[in-house]
Amino acid sequence: MPISGYVLELAKSGRASCKGCKEKIAKGGLRIGTESDNGEYTMCSWRHASATCFKIPKKKYNKSLDAFIEGEFQNADEELVKQFRISFESSAAEKDQHDTGLKRRFDEISSALSSYTNGDGGGSSSSTAKKSKKKNSKNVPTSSLSQDVIESVAKEKGMPPKLVEAIGLYGSGMTTADLKQILKWNYLVQSGKKDELVGRVIDGHVFGTIPRCPECHGGEDDPERSESGRRTTTLTCNQSGKGDGQGKWSCKGYHNGSYRVSCNFTSNYVERGAVPWVRTVEEYERVIEEQATAEKIKDSKGLEDVEFDTSDMDERTILDSILGKARDAGIILPGNDGDARIALAGLFNANNRKITETLVAAKKQYGTHQEAKEKAASAMAACKCPENAKLAGYFLQASTHAESFKKAAYKKVQFAIQNLDFVFGSEGTPTGKQMGTSKKYKVDGIGKSSGLKMDEYLQDGKIQAFIDKYGMSFSDDDNNHYNDNSNGDEGSATAGSSSYGGGEYGGSGGYDGSGGYGDGYGM
Repeated sequence: MPISGYVLELAKSGRASCKGCKEKIAKGGLRIGTESDNGEYTMCSWRHASATCFKIPKKKYNKSLDAFIEGEFQNADEELVKQFRISFESSAAEKDQHDTGLKRRFDEISSALSSYTNGDGGGSSSSTAKKSKKKNSKNVPTSSLSQDVIESVAKEKGMPPKLVEAIGLYGSGMTTADLKQILKWNYLVQSGKKDELVGRVIDGHVFGTIPRCPECHGGEDDPERSESGRRTTTLTCNQSGKGDGQGKWSCKGYHNGSYRVSCNFTSNYVERGAVPWVRTVEEYERVIEEQATAEKIKDSKGLEDVEFDTSDMDERTILDSILGKARDAGIILPGNDGDARIALAGLFNANNRKITETLVAAKKQYGTHQEAKEKAASAMAACKCPENAKLAGYFLQASTHAESFKKAAYKKVQFAIQNLDFVFGSEGTPTGKQMGTSKKYKVDGIGKSSGLKMDEYLQDGKIQAFIDKYGMSFSDDDNNHYNDNSNGDEGSATAGSSSYGGGEYGGSGGYDGSGGYGDGYGM
């Protein structure tokens, strides 16, 4: 949407997040808002009033602070404008000093490497990039620096050898197309200026690949996600500057081709390097092959001996047998046998009437009870109040079977419940309806309908809509299983119990790499 203006004010609450650094803007802190108008409504996105989070428009004001203030804040509060000027100028000076230092260190290492490669030892730091300039070429220049040269320069400059090697590989001789190809192979964001691409590639080479988001998996496990479009990671990192490749990680979700699925994952640490860093097409093809083999083994685990002779069986008997095999393997299917047969019939026909392939597809789509138990444990760890984990888990269960916008809505409720800093239903705390509708108690991610469902669970120990639509069980003795019929064993449950939880943990992500020149690598 076109930008219609800017707002300067003190934050009214501490709920808004800065679009630049992703951190919350503290209540009373100075913030600048960018207003956008599409003719029907106006939106405002907030940032910290600093040079690191907000950039003055180049086209309109040529990045001039004075011109920007004169053009946008003539009628603004003078004290706020004064605070903005001081904050922006001081942060701009710090950023300049930091960036200049990084660039200088980067150039020093590049120069030291050149002195070796232009002399009698080590060979060239990277081979010619001419090949990679050809249209659609996947050839990327490779380093011919010896390990002795890398270690000598690292010792001379007091830098990690891995960083020196990365600068030798990517610092010169590579085109933008080369860098983007490497980023694509490693599922990282490919947009940005060349120095940003260099920084992103160096980050991956030094610290390893970035995993999939532990909660939403970047949508890789979403059966509704479109296969078209560019695959990139969903994790972003505001680096700590400690030179360890870590910082504040976050994920805002993904678009599955039809609608956006939100994710509220945040963490100060993620495990990096589980998948090898790729910089040649041969390495990429090898990694893809290894991943496919590992996935096949994982998917078929527990289904090694499920084949049977179908020659004398009618369709109903075949589906009953497959259903029995699925139940034995712990696959979570609708509790009603009729609904389960219908689900399996679709998979059976889609997989060319092959039994093992049908059960593998069912396992991938619906999951298993063992996986549900593992997710429950993860949910317990993710919840600020473990007493809320069971309720969060029920909304997660519902999201795995809901369609379209309800799937996203239930996921939002799950994350909202996990982040509650009080035990839902305890004395003096708001009701679900209040969290969904009241200005005073509103919780992001919870609406009126979901709030009423939370209250129903608190009062009755169940959510009838989840039982009717998804065959979910709310029995304390059978938390991880669906009912054997559509009404099921309703049992009883309380908000304080926590034997079933949720949270999709396990994999795809990416750092947006705005540092350039190896920001955060101890340079």
